[in-house]
Amino acid sequence: MHFSCHGDQLLDDPSRGGLRLADGRLTIEEVSARQYQGAFAFLAACKTATGGVGLADGAITVAAALHYTGYRHVIGTLWTVSDTAAAAVAEAVYGPPDVAFEPALSPYRLHTVLSRLRDTERLSVWTPFTHIGP
Repeated sequence: MHFSCHGDQLLDDPSRGGLRLADGRLTIEEVSARQYQGAFAFLAACKTATGGVGLADGAITVAAALHYTGYRHVIGTLWTVSDTAAAAVAEAVYGPPDVAFEPALSPYRLHTVLSRLRDTERLSVWTPFTHIGP
């Protein structure tokens, strides 16, 4: 699954945060109410791995909800992310178009692209991305 849209997190009520879609908001609560059988989800949207303030160790995020409900590998963002950076990271994570995508390689590819961006871009470009999964 791949979402490229706006995301937000309501720090005082994290379960109401989510993805802003053309026909409304897909909330964390709605995602958590279902079960999925997916190998990979890429959330190219802001704050998809941002938690709330009520529970210091709470993990109520879109990324965590997708992982909890069945997606093995999930890439999300800890705060606001630029469209250009999200596109560059997605391109690197998915790999060449003529090679079959392997979700198990996603954490390694994410690490590789973020290492490369760390050498050439400012901190805010590469730091938001995170991987949840094995």
